[in-house]
Amino acid sequence: MRAHVTDDQIREAWLGSDLADQTIELAADDEGLVVRIRRGHSPEWILRRAVGAHQPDSSHGVWPQVSILDAIDMACAVQRASRAGCLHPSLSVASALAEYRSCKLVKLRAGQATWRSLQLALAAHMGWSVHDIDGDDVERLVDRMAADAPVHANRALAYLSAFFNWCIKRGYVDFNATRGVSPVVAEAPRQRQLSLHEIIEIWWATANLKREFRLAVRLLILTATRREDVAAMRVSEFLELEEGVFVWTRSRQGLAPFRIVLRGLATDPVYEAMAYQRDGVDFLFTTTGKTPISGWSKTKKRLDEAIWERRRRRHGDLAAPMEPWRLNDIRASFYELGQEVLREDRAVLECCLDRMGQITRGELAWALSEDMDLERDRALAKWARLISSTLEETGP
Repeated sequence: MRAHVTDDQIREAWLGSDLADQTIELAADDEGLVVRIRRGHSPEWILRRAVGAHQPDSSHGVWPQVSILDAIDMACAVQRASRAGCLHPSLSVASALAEYRSCKLVKLRAGQATWRSLQLALAAHMGWSVHDIDGDDVERLVDRMAADAPVHANRALAYLSAFFNWCIKRGYVDFNATRGVSPVVAEAPRQRQLSLHEIIEIWWATANLKREFRLAVRLLILTATRREDVAAMRVSEFLELEEGVFVWTRSRQGLAPFRIVLRGLATDPVYEAMAYQRDGVDFLFTTTGKTPISGWSKTKKRLDEAIWERRRRRHGDLAAPMEPWRLNDIRASFYELGQEVLREDRAVLECCLDRMGQITRGELAWALSEDMDLERDRALAKWARLISSTLEETGP
């Protein structure tokens, strides 16, 4: 089917119009597909249903991640299925995943990690119709993943469940293929507070990791940043104010950028990572040059092994393994130790963790002020000094 709109027309309407109080829609075909253009949003593909139709208008991704031809193909498939009286067009897993990514995952903080997990889980089924995957297929693919990374297999099962629920809403499938499939391993509680001593043990254990992961975990400890955000750090996000002082700025969906000042020990991982940076590569931590580091399950396993070996060297037969923990527990521990040891205000620590949802109405003006920026920088500097001094006291 011939397209009624071109990439240049979409680009011109998106970049050249004042969309403060209006929405532009450009017809893409004769089947009701339009591209909706609004200020502050990527152009979105919308399939308009006929008046009186049983199904509502539906979104089919954003341009340019979903091209004009791909959007038309998806819209035609949906319309053909609707006219035939069935709920689901014969959409391939690969096409459904691509649409899911552009419609849903691009808006999520952990969207890139979720995308990689879904690609890994469904690699052998990309050419299938998404409607042909059933519970037995899901159980087999999750079991295969569990052989190497059981916790990741549980996460993949959760991601698959969300994906199939999304497919149901789109009318691509009429049941969730993960229904009845149980997690492959019982997991530890989602969060626990690590002691300062345990955090230092994790630090020393990073010596057994590849350089990229060693530096990433240490920077995670020093900044209390989410694992996914550390992995996705880019060289272009760092500004060196002076020797030994960096500013890291991360964009946030619908909010002002989040900024952290790094001083002293916290700059060491950044300097070392940049020293090994390859030309044309913007990711601070990458093994491929094209994507951020991944493989956190194996990294966590190596950390546990190194912690156990260190304890055995120090305590012999009295040694005990570390209680179950997660890398993101470090954030919760920073919050608790920040109050108990550093004597910092709760609101300052929430701002350090970028958890604005935990700020009360009375604290909001302070949290958004320049004074809070200074308080946050001071608290993170104190945290880095605490880690540094404790490392000197304990030794490897």
